[in-house]
Amino acid sequence: QPQNLPSFKKLIAGMNLHFIRHLTILCIAFVPSLLYALEPSDLPRKHLLFSEDTHHRSSLQIQCDSGHEQMGDYLEGKKLRCSLLETIVERDSQDVLSDKLTRLFEMINEIKEDQFEMSSYKEICDRRATPPQDTPEPTRESLIDRFCVQKDSNLERAVVHFLMDLTYLDHDTCRVSSEVFELDFQYQQLEDNWKATRRFPICGVYSVFLLAPDSQHKGLWTFSRTTTVDRKADQDPICLSFDAENILFSETAPRKIEMGCKVVQFSE
Repeated sequence: QPQNLPSFKKLIAGMNLHFIRHLTILCIAFVPSLLYALEPSDLPRKHLLFSEDTHHRSSLQIQCDSGHEQMGDYLEGKKLRCSLLETIVERDSQDVLSDKLTRLFEMINEIKEDQFEMSSYKEICDRRATPPQDTPEPTRESLIDRFCVQKDSNLERAVVHFLMDLTYLDHDTCRVSSEVFELDFQYQQLEDNWKATRRFPICGVYSVFLLAPDSQHKGLWTFSRTTTVDRKADQDPICLSFDAENILFSETAPRKIEMGCKVVQFSE
């Protein structure tokens, strides 16, 4: 056997060392979660986000019960409790206004022929002498004033104009509501986000919530809500009020939005 050739054992040992080096490189490149640990900046804490969807105008305040001493627990599957406050501002679309006007025109002849209903509009002016419990806003009050002036000359025409004015005013009214809820997020290492789910007991409504670092703005966060609705033919008609949606919130979305509201109505 030639002396300059490595022994069989040395050859195998060299191959094993070469293999181990390559395996280490592969682990670092493709399994970063083995070396990754949550840092303080990776934990969601207190954030104010705004909807990216111009048809869903809302803000979202998030407060999470995150603590530095719990990071290892989150990697092992511990859930992170967050409190959320969503404030929604809604205004009817032009399509909704068109539908309301169409229904009004279809009903107007029935209203004119109903003497009891026509006389009830006169009582609106009579009741003005008694201070109401809920004072109407100035715009609505001015419409009532105009109706009461016009009704004596032509009641039918005054009622039609009054109902149309109220329909347009309702279209120009922005309704503000809020919802407080809590979610338990679980950290997803592969996706590097926090995930929570919620299933409603009716209508097959299922929502997935994702809270993740903003990939385009370091240090900021995004929040998404994806809702699916599994409707069935024999379900309660109330299920028609649930819609599938996919809404994204971010800390960089516009905070000021022009909505053209004449009236702002607060509701629960």
